[in-house]
Amino acid sequence: MTTDTDIDTTQEQPSPNGTGLEPPDYVETEDEAELRALIEGLDDTYEVLLDIPEWKKRGPDGKERVVQVLVRALTAEERLDYAKLSQQSQFDMKKLFPELAILSARHPKTKKLIWPSAADRASLLKKHGMAIERIATLAMSISGLSNSSMAGIRKN
Repeated sequence: MTTDTDIDTTQEQPSPNGTGLEPPDYVETEDEAELRALIEGLDDTYEVLLDIPEWKKRGPDGKERVVQVLVRALTAEERLDYAKLSQQSQFDMKKLFPELAILSARHPKTKKLIWPSAADRASLLKKHGMAIERIATLAMSISGLSNSSMAGIRKN
């Protein structure tokens, strides 16, 4: 599991030819079948544990604790479904932010979806807006749904 503190993009390695970053080492495969099998066998799940300071609960000891959710990057299928919904809803954030929470927010221990149904959208819309926005913006970020990619979706 990746946490937001595990991501370090500041460590750049100089290239020996002086042109920027050191090129990565690549996996060598004999043919496309071996490469396909290798890719299919990889666990490319990307998750980030997110604090939701708007959601707190007082424990039996009287200490207030912040709720955390595990935000998982969208799969290719989920990302395409989200892009389609974005177009159909004309980029209505009232529909899209809850949808991202539904698709990506999971229990930190069980990793099961917290809101397993689109029917949960109505209850999510009654929760603190910044909390839902936190989940949605992190899901967008780790799923590669940048402003430029969303602009491309709008054009199509």
